[in-house]
Amino acid sequence: MANLGFREVADALRTQLKRGRFQPGEFLPSESELCAKMHVSRTTIRRALGTLEVERLITVIPGRGRLVGDLTQSNVRSGESRAEFVARILRDEASQGSTSVAPIRSAATVAGRLGVSKETASAALKMLAAEGLVTAVPGYGWRWTTTEFRESKTDQTTARLRSAIDSGEWPVGTRLPGEVTLAKSFGVGRVTVRRAIKVLVSEGLLQTNPGIGAMILRSSTAPLSSSTDNLG
Repeated sequence: MANLGFREVADALRTQLKRGRFQPGEFLPSESELCAKMHVSRTTIRRALGTLEVERLITVIPGRGRLVGDLTQSNVRSGESRAEFVARILRDEASQGSTSVAPIRSAATVAGRLGVSKETASAALKMLAAEGLVTAVPGYGWRWTTTEFRESKTDQTTARLRSAIDSGEWPVGTRLPGEVTLAKSFGVGRVTVRRAIKVLVSEGLLQTNPGIGAMILRSSTAPLSSSTDNLG
């Protein structure tokens, strides 16, 4: 199973779940175990698991792991396009009050989080825009129209890091400056920098390595399959 991207890993795990390899109420193996079994990187595993979480197939239990959910509940509904599915997931998150005051950012951000193509995410955002649920804010990206837009220091730091990566200030394949250096440069605390890095890791732009730091995998404008998918 070498050289698999996160979508292929998600497909393989989804198949195992539906075949009863893991039962509802049972915890999945750890990230390290899955990496060893599927011969892929931790980043690829995390993105695959994130896809299954979005599909409500698994639930993250802090401090314990990922719990298998009730597979009898339909995820993608009959006749529903992938874009409609993504729009419904985002709509459900909004109705449940789980949206942030921060902007949704870009179609690429949504695509990376939900494990779909940028085109699918873009189509979903346009559907929500037609419903008046989201709007594009120049200089910030997409945001929910139902929340007041306020950028926290973490949001601002994340945006500055993302912009620096996109502009090539820190090229793909190089190491991000250390937390102390970034904190001094941006005039924020190390905790803020750490949180911003965590956001970019979840988007697939960075990968953290113990003892090495955060490595830049791709820019937010690059195709999702060009780097992270090939880590395995």
